[in-house]
Amino acid sequence: MEFTIERQDFQSTLAKVVGCIGKPNSMLSILEHGEIKAQDGRIIISATDLEIAVRAQCDADIIEPGNALVPAKKLMEILKTIDTEVSIAHADGKTTIRAGSAKWVLPSMDVEEYPLMTFLETGGSKLVSRAFRDMITKTAYAVGDGMRPSLSGGALVVQNNNICLVGIDGHRGSKFSQRVEFPDTELVVIPLKGLKMLATLCGSADIVCLSVRNNILMARTELDDMAVSVRLLEEQYPDYGRMFPSSILNNDIVIDREKFLAMAKRVAIVDPQIHFSMDKTELELSSFCEVGEARESLGVENHGKPVDFAVSAPYLVDALTSFDSENVLFFPCEEKGSPIVLKPAADIDLVAVVMPLSISTPLRK
Repeated sequence: MEFTIERQDFQSTLAKVVGCIGKPNSMLSILEHGEIKAQDGRIIISATDLEIAVRAQCDADIIEPGNALVPAKKLMEILKTIDTEVSIAHADGKTTIRAGSAKWVLPSMDVEEYPLMTFLETGGSKLVSRAFRDMITKTAYAVGDGMRPSLSGGALVVQNNNICLVGIDGHRGSKFSQRVEFPDTELVVIPLKGLKMLATLCGSADIVCLSVRNNILMARTELDDMAVSVRLLEEQYPDYGRMFPSSILNNDIVIDREKFLAMAKRVAIVDPQIHFSMDKTELELSSFCEVGEARESLGVENHGKPVDFAVSAPYLVDALTSFDSENVLFFPCEEKGSPIVLKPAADIDLVAVVMPLSISTPLRK
């Protein structure tokens, strides 16, 4: 195999794939490699961690068709240091990279031993990339950290041309729904890393095509310059409807999102546990610990009950940051143990919830 390629094209294509490469693992060192295939005026770069597979391609000047396994992250480090055309040649189990007077030789592995990767080659139901990426970025932050396998992915379900993506971790949640022309799909759970790779896919095209087959979600760009396959989680997903109760969505308080966000960040400097206290006309946020205290208030119109509760500041900040609207609808938890609910004031079906904390120390007045 031998080809030449513009460094920027090579690097941007490899960047779409390298996120699939896991941490170095001596037991499975072959997974630290990506496969490069040169043919028909293009190179195709593929990689897998056995749970996710990614493929991307771009134009190149092919001198000799062929394929090879190359240490993907090491190759990316090399490409970041150069700004000229790159020449790649593979022979006798070694890959040689040349750029100007610089030369690198990297060991390879037998391409026949690389795991088989399956991608969506044709067909699939179409989605607008920007809309789907928006759904991912506004829900993935709430997905669990893996401590509870059933919460370590986002739940995707399509019913009656309504696609819904949900992320929850037991302490917070985010749910985003949109109207689309898409066949009904039973609930599937996409691992967090898979969601991130799908977001990368959506960032490279206007339209993406999706299909679910044999417990694998396969997606590709409409022009087929990138494809992602994700093995779905098999754990039973919790009944997320219980985290998004509609009964408390009667007393909405309109708050400027940026002011609310900045206020929460300032108060959280002292302690990440923020106390909320609200009467009819004022919302006060406070925090305190052995090193000091912080307090700030904001005028509101509260037509419901006075409330006192506490939340984790990082969870609140993540939810507010995920919104784009100028104003946010804030629904305080008026009943013990019920979540606070946040919605953009804009006309989109996005809702975030944050569960209250047990207040271990009495509120200071």
